[in-house]
Amino acid sequence: MTKRSSLLSLLLLATIACDAGVDTDGELDSLRDETELILDNLAVAGFNDEHVEVREDGRVYVGGDIHVTLEASREMVAQVADEGDEAFRHYRTSNLVTDEIICVDASAYGNADKLDAIDGAIRRYNAQALSFEMRRTSGSEPDCDTTITVVRTGGTGGSAGFPSGGHAYDEIEMGDNIWSKYGKAVFRHVFMHELGHCVGFRHTDYFNRSISCGSGGNEGGAGVGAHHIPNTPTGASNKGSIMNSCYWDTSDGEWKDNDVTAITELYGVSFCDAFDGREISLRTSDERFVRARDDDKNWRLDAREGKNADTTFTVECTNGKVWLKTSHGRYASPQGSGDDYIIRQRSGWNILDSFLPSQYDNGKWQFATRYSRYMRARSGSDDWKIRQSTSSQSDTRFKVHLEN
Repeated sequence: MTKRSSLLSLLLLATIACDAGVDTDGELDSLRDETELILDNLAVAGFNDEHVEVREDGRVYVGGDIHVTLEASREMVAQVADEGDEAFRHYRTSNLVTDEIICVDASAYGNADKLDAIDGAIRRYNAQALSFEMRRTSGSEPDCDTTITVVRTGGTGGSAGFPSGGHAYDEIEMGDNIWSKYGKAVFRHVFMHELGHCVGFRHTDYFNRSISCGSGGNEGGAGVGAHHIPNTPTGASNKGSIMNSCYWDTSDGEWKDNDVTAITELYGVSFCDAFDGREISLRTSDERFVRARDDDKNWRLDAREGKNADTTFTVECTNGKVWLKTSHGRYASPQGSGDDYIIRQRSGWNILDSFLPSQYDNGKWQFATRYSRYMRARSGSDDWKIRQSTSSQSDTRFKVHLEN
C-alpha cells in the first residue's frame, strides 16, 4: 500500500469510528475528496509524503505543526479559480498575506503571565516595521482583517497553518505543557514560531529536520512549496532560528538575526510607513526606556527603568524624516556642541529637530541627527542622559515598542 493510500485509509477509519451509526456517506466522500486534492497539491508542490499527516478530524498537516487547507494548497501550485491570471500565478505561490491588521484572540487564556508572553511575541513582530500590524484582542474587532484564534491543547507542541487568499491563517494551537515544563521564554518562542507559519514561513530546516529535531529528513517542497528568501542563508543550524522545526528548551524567545532579515525581506516597510502617527516607546540597550523629563530637569531626555506617560512619543513624519513629540507636547531636539550634544525638548516644531531612522539588526533602530551623530543612551555614570554619538555602537540602538 502506498503512503497516499495509507493516509486516506486512516481518514476513512477515523471517520467511521467517530460517526458510527450515523449516515454520513456524502460528508465522508466530500471530506475524502478534499483531502485527496490537498495531498495531490502538496505532492505537486514537492512535499515529502513522509512528513505529511492526515489527522482524525481530516485535517492535513506538514512538518508536524502546519495545517494546510485546500485553499492554501492550491495557492502553492497556483491552482485557484482564476488560474489563467499569470500575475496571480507569479505572486501568490508563496502564500503571503496582504492583511494590514492581524488580530490575535487570546481570550482562551486568563493567566496574566501567558498573556504577557503572547504580547511579547506580538511586540517582536510589530517592532520590525512590517506591512501589517498585530494586535491582541478578546474576540474579533471590526478593523481586523484576519483574527487568529488561540486554542489551548495538551502536550508540549504548537500548530498553525499557511495563509490563503491573502489572509493569515486563523488558528494557533498551543500546548499547556510548554509553559509548565519550559517556562515563559520558550512559550513565547513557540508562539512566535506559529505566528510565523500564519503569515507564510516554512521551517528554516525543512530540508533536514534532524538539524533541530535530532531525527527526520526532508519535508519536501524545494520547488513551488518553498522559496529561499533573499539575503538569508540557504543552510540552517541547531538553535539558529525561531522557525527551526523543533524548539530548544533553553530558548530566550528572541529573534535571531536571520529571522529578522527574513521577515523584513518579505514584509518590511519604512519606519514612517509603520509608525507615522503612532505612539511608541524606545527601549535602550540596557533595557531602560527613553524618557522626556519635565522642566525641573531643563526638559532633557534620559533613560529610566519601566514605562510611564513620559516614555511615550508620538511619531510625526515628513519625507522620511521623523519628529518625536513628547507627552508634554514638545519635540525632542538634538543640541549642538555648546550643550554637549544633549537631547532636550523644544516647545515648538522645528525642521532641524528631525531624526533619520535606520534599521540596524535584530529589530533595533538608530536615529541620526542633523549633526551627523546618533541618538545615544548614556550609562548611569552620566545620570542616564540621552546624548549623541559620532559612531554607531550598542547604546545608539533602540528597540521600538508600539504603544497604541
